[in-house]
Amino acid sequence: MSASLPPDVDRSAALLSSFWIPFPFTFLLICTRLYSRVLRKDLGLDDFLIVVAWVLYLIGLCLSTVMVRHGGLRHIQYLTMDQLEFVLKMEIVDQPFGVLSAMFGKISVALFICRVMGATAKYRRYIIYVNIAIYVALSFVNIGVLFGQCKPTAALWTPALAAAPSTKCLDASINTDLSILQAAFGAWIDFFLALLPLTFILKLKVSVKRRMILCALLGLGLVACVCACIKAAQFSKSTNNPDATWATYSVYLWASLELPFVIIAASIPPSKPVWDAIFNGKPIRLDSNTFKNSKSSGHSGLIYRFGRSQNSQLKSSTASMEESVGGGEADVQEKRNHSVV
Repeated sequence: MSASLPPDVDRSAALLSSFWIPFPFTFLLICTRLYSRVLRKDLGLDDFLIVVAWVLYLIGLCLSTVMVRHGGLRHIQYLTMDQLEFVLKMEIVDQPFGVLSAMFGKISVALFICRVMGATAKYRRYIIYVNIAIYVALSFVNIGVLFGQCKPTAALWTPALAAAPSTKCLDASINTDLSILQAAFGAWIDFFLALLPLTFILKLKVSVKRRMILCALLGLGLVACVCACIKAAQFSKSTNNPDATWATYSVYLWASLELPFVIIAASIPPSKPVWDAIFNGKPIRLDSNTFKNSKSSGHSGLIYRFGRSQNSQLKSSTASMEESVGGGEADVQEKRNHSVV
């Protein structure tokens, strides 16, 4: 009987590394982002949401670490019933933090893209809003079905209760398919937000080097997109696997990489003024667009200038884009002199 058992292997060390190695980088970039925005008097909703995403990411890391340390990555045959129930419960409790962290992170990226676009193309902003609305709806439906698929909910992590005649559960494939759909649409959001800036950056009459830098900074979400795609693929492989604790390794691995990359991709462009100040000696200056906007309206934040000519909007958008990713006053003036006419 013992010869038929799989080896008693615990893969927790490898997964804990993927959990915690990216964490210091996310913390550093969150701090530099906020420091840059505070100095430039340019804090916005996108900054608040990325902090929310980071806090949820940290809570999820802690819960996942507890789950892993209690045998969450060993073969199910080597867990006691108490250990199994605890691990399954932690998996259920942990999932909403990952879903919501990714959701708020992607919303932050979307708002940042709206910030740098200015008001040159309202249709781009509407497309962003529609995609984000669909993603938010899928995320909350996913969480609702996760906790509501069984009555009582404790049947999700208590095998004896799940087998009881009084327990009512939906087909497990419903939750799995919805999780795959939510993860796949999240990958689409990353891909869409990474490539959307190309539609206006490539039209700017600035140097090729500057366009490449802007495209690279605003396209970092493609890394998170790859992680989300692989995570979605792993959901189907782990479905209905009798060795539940062993089969979820790949899902946790790619989910643990997707979240920090979302936060890192969202935080590097707004942090650029700090790195320019450290490595190039460029002073961190007040965002002149935000300053002008706050004087005229009494509010700071995203800059939408409606009612102007297209030429004026393009100039404003170019300057706003450069300043949002850290261009100094000289850079902004250069862009104003060479904007699309």
